[in-house]
Amino acid sequence: MTAPVAKPSDEDEWVEIGVVARPHGLRGELKVAGVDAEMARFRKVGEVRLETGDVPVQGAVKSFRANGRVVLLRVAGIETREAAEALRGATVLVRKSELPQLDEGAYYAFELVGCEVFSAAGERVGPVVEVQDFPANDVLVVREGRREVLVPLVEPVIAKIDTEARRIVLKDIEGLLE
Repeated sequence: MTAPVAKPSDEDEWVEIGVVARPHGLRGELKVAGVDAEMARFRKVGEVRLETGDVPVQGAVKSFRANGRVVLLRVAGIETREAAEALRGATVLVRKSELPQLDEGAYYAFELVGCEVFSAAGERVGPVVEVQDFPANDVLVVREGRREVLVPLVEPVIAKIDTEARRIVLKDIEGLLE
């Protein structure tokens, strides 16, 4: 049994799920490079916003075909290759309320950005400014002033993630913060 999806409101927060790489075909379909390893989890999203720096384009999702991180997306109102070409490089956003709930212990990247990172001894390392995708695992980019630390997002390194408190605690691993 799946939980009902909340009806989105105009004030609902929009979060990034990918970037338009290029048009696909002649009828306005967009090839999207996704930020999630399993983009299929977004297939039930009803509406997207495409931001290019100009006026955002918002429309109902007509089709959503995902294979790993790549999505072929059709959006109402984008019916030609030319219209799709104009959206090359656009950020693809969905309403946060429409995101599927993840299993316990799993997080969306946007939930980790802005969290404060602390050493096992309780010393503040800095905020997460980005989550980068690497073949083996995701990596937290923690930046404080000119100091940047790359922290693998894996159980042997992370002691605790508390997205409510916006806090991540690392395990005591020699050389990790050097």
